[in-house]
Amino acid sequence: MRNLIIALSMAATTLLSAVEELPSLSVRGYAVLSQPADQLNISLGVVSQGKNAKEALLKNNTQMNQLIKALENSGLGENNYQTGDFSINPLYSPRPRDAASDWSPEIIGFEVRNSLDVTTDQIDKAGTFIDAAASAGANSINHIQFQISDPQKHRDALIRAATKNAIEDAKSLSQAADVQLIKITAISMTARKLERRGSS
Repeated sequence: MRNLIIALSMAATTLLSAVEELPSLSVRGYAVLSQPADQLNISLGVVSQGKNAKEALLKNNTQMNQLIKALENSGLGENNYQTGDFSINPLYSPRPRDAASDWSPEIIGFEVRNSLDVTTDQIDKAGTFIDAAASAGANSINHIQFQISDPQKHRDALIRAATKNAIEDAKSLSQAADVQLIKITAISMTARKLERRGSS
């Protein structure tokens, strides 16, 4: 299982009471959430070559259909994948060592690249899907991501916790310095997501 760690920091600037001027106190509060990943995202690629564009495209379509069939046979639903990037490009002859000054490359074939983006909550079957894809002709894996399907519902709790921590730190500092807090004058926020492998 993978756990996603979402870290959020809240910086608050608070005015302190003084006779002649109002100095400020800056504090930073942190909050961390460790949440088990509940969504898997894989981008699989099929690269095919042929003597002409038609041949390369036909090969790619055949491999892509085999890939989709293999994934569905492994338990993936048809609503859990969609086609991604697609490109078709000519292949040129390599430049020989003793090439003449007027040498120019020739088109010797075509290459088709097609990708399939998979998103599913069956995160425990990541290895199964990858093995099935490789056996069916997928010859590239662009990325594998374990993520949280709805991170927004955890964001509000993190914001509240980080803000509370910053305010508590400001209170402790003001008490230690024997000054009085007046009000919060500025708040800024930064958030980042880390991934770590948890125990299975």
